[in-house]
Amino acid sequence: MTADEPTFGEVLRQAIRARGLSLERIHARLGADYGLSVSMATLSYWQSGRAVPRRSSSQEAVRALETILEVAPGTLLAPLDRERASRRQQRWSRRHGGNDDETIIGLLAKEHGVAPREARVVGVRSTLVIGADRVEKREIVHALIIGEKDDARHFQVFARQDTAVDVTPAIEALSGCQIGSVFERPTDQSVFVDLVLPRPLRRGEALMVDYQVLWGPTDEPTTRHDRIITFQQRELGLRVRFDPSAVPQTVQYAVRDSIEQPLSSATTVSVPIVDGVAEVVRLDVPLGVHGLYWTWPD
Repeated sequence: MTADEPTFGEVLRQAIRARGLSLERIHARLGADYGLSVSMATLSYWQSGRAVPRRSSSQEAVRALETILEVAPGTLLAPLDRERASRRQQRWSRRHGGNDDETIIGLLAKEHGVAPREARVVGVRSTLVIGADRVEKREIVHALIIGEKDDARHFQVFARQDTAVDVTPAIEALSGCQIGSVFERPTDQSVFVDLVLPRPLRRGEALMVDYQVLWGPTDEPTTRHDRIITFQQRELGLRVRFDPSAVPQTVQYAVRDSIEQPLSSATTVSVPIVDGVAEVVRLDVPLGVHGLYWTWPD
């Protein structure tokens, strides 16, 4: 979220002012017309910026507010999504001193007393599976790793879910590794896992490791599949497999300098969807945030 983008509270205040409704009237309409119980205090917190809606019921209230205040769909939800993502990222950065997976994994290994990562990733192919409800179900990751020392036996992975519903993902080993220690972090909606390699690697020896992330249940439609690349990688493959009943009209590929950079300011390339699958592959991957992004038709 950039400094020139209005916050959810600012947009809400402006919409209330333009509509000329009191908080008492809005509170009454939410209950009478939509059966939603939102207290006067909560409405006051929202418009003042002291709090933002987080729960699923609060998301329903925001959609109802857009109708009551006679603003276009997404007028309130768009800044809310930006602000929620920004707050979660700021909270993580304050706690861990960085926002890329490599930095986070190193800090978490130290925090939990796990042996530091003994192998590094030189190539990744990641497939995100989207269900009929437009929500991500699982992510299958094929990682090419290289031992950074002789007798390398451990490789750590990390996954964090960014949703309004407080759910925590899980990680399962598929091939080339076994699950070792698992550290679930519900307050950050994240999980940190130590993968044990099937045999010790020599320094410079390569191995393919396959695992999958099982995303927690949520009703929030997924609109992106991205990865932060902070060091040179030989290959990056991003693929999204959509359910046949839930295929967007277009998918765009973009590279951003940081997670905070708005997608609107990045150069995008249209990606074809073939048999419900959109994918992009980069070689000699440049640093930045690489992602596939899409919108859902109404």
